[in-house]
Amino acid sequence: MTTACQVVDIARKELSTTEDPPNSNRTKYGAWYGLNGERWCAIFVAWVFAQAGMDLRKLLGPGIEYTPTLAALGRKLGLEVTRDQIRAGDITLLRFSGRNRIHHVGICAEDGVKPGGLVVTIEGNTSAGVVGSQDNGGCVAQRVRPISSIACVLRPPFDACTPTPPPVFTEPEKVDLAMIAAALTRAKATTIEIGSTGEAVTWLQIGLNRGGRILREDGNFGRQTRAAVLAFQRAHGLAPDGVVGPATWAAIWPG
Repeated sequence: MTTACQVVDIARKELSTTEDPPNSNRTKYGAWYGLNGERWCAIFVAWVFAQAGMDLRKLLGPGIEYTPTLAALGRKLGLEVTRDQIRAGDITLLRFSGRNRIHHVGICAEDGVKPGGLVVTIEGNTSAGVVGSQDNGGCVAQRVRPISSIACVLRPPFDACTPTPPPVFTEPEKVDLAMIAAALTRAKATTIEIGSTGEAVTWLQIGLNRGGRILREDGNFGRQTRAAVLAFQRAHGLAPDGVVGPATWAAIWPG
């Protein structure tokens, strides 16, 4: 039977594979699937599982090259698990900030959520770092994603195992982590309230969503964000003024 280790190991062997020619969406994955030249993040996932012995098209049905369909079919089959249960081999469907639907997908590369609410993935048709398109970047890369960007986790019927992680972070991962840490540090040094906009508000929304809220991570401190802040402050014994200063930041993002 297919195992999570097989899935992750196969995906890792494809790291740094790129489109040929560049910016064409033409890959061996698209040729195998019969849709060469189309966006291929979900096609890459299907290819990896096929190499491991599982045909996702037979398991889920047609149309899985379209990420919302992949999510819907997986949910219909009862494959969805909660984000906090994520483990290696799971299919991670992503919705980045500012988007109104699932539009990208990868494979979870390591068990569990890492400190800071981060998940390690291997994705097709992304960029190797935070610069460049995240959902049409033209290469296979290992990425570090905030768990709040994961809209749906599907666990196909494979045998679980724990793949051996790489001994060190890759250079793109180091860049990702350093930029994330720096951005969060800047945010926590800022006092924000209703009407505020920008990076600090986005990190506020990500932090509140980690605690179970469902806010759009759009960088706009509107009424819904303020209501979530007030509820958080009341729940944590803070002055419920709707203003996010040092005490509220420390409670939302400890450390």
